Amino acid sequence: MTSNQLFVYGTLMRGFDHPMARLLAANADYLGEARCEGRLYLVKHYPGLVLSDAPGDILLGELFSMRERDALLCEFDMYEAFGDQELKPGHYLWRDVPSSAGQERVVISLADQLAYLYRGETLMAVSTISSGQPGRDTPTGIFTVLGKKPMHRSKKFDNAPMPFTQFIDTYGVALHAGFNPGRPASHGCVRLPSAFAKKLYSVTDVGTPVLIGA
Repeated sequence: MTSNQLFVYGTLMRGFDHPMARLLAANADYLGEARCEGRLYLVKHYPGLVLSDAPGDILLGELFSMRERDALLCEFDMYEAFGDQELKPGHYLWRDVPSSAGQERVVISLADQLAYLYRGETLMAVSTISSGQPGRDTPTGIFTVLGKKPMHRSKKFDNAPMPFTQFIDTYGVALHAGFNPGRPASHGCVRLPSAFAKKLYSVTDVGTPVLIGA
């Protein structure tokens, strides 16, 4: 079962002036002190927790309840993968992740106007987006890519071009390249920077999961 509770330790705890500690404090509710049976190992430049049954392997920390679980965990993954980088409208970050890492999935945060591409449990890319404007809101939920077209033209909106289209429902909502002004401005689709839309199109397939959250 998926839980909204998160155990943290070290510089993610309250009182530390760390970017991710500030992010956590702004997006989660403190529940109290906590402990976990585990041991810390150095992973690159930070300590990683591995669960352990050995006597004495106890780690003290704090427990939080995340308000928007998926969006918050994606932001943590972004920091781990790319550091403390802030994306401007129309920009994206991409790194190579081997196909052996697992199946691709796209996670979209409407509140943050960001799209995340995962391979398995590894974050591969993150991009700014422009979702549906008020009154033409992008639907939330769990979708899959139903069809792909390298170039599609909208039948509803003046034959508008939609490069690298990936449809996610039967009403015409899609991921595609388009103008990114840094705010929701589309007719309901998820607009992506052109270069990112092209790269995303090359690694997804019909059936790729697309998770859209508020």
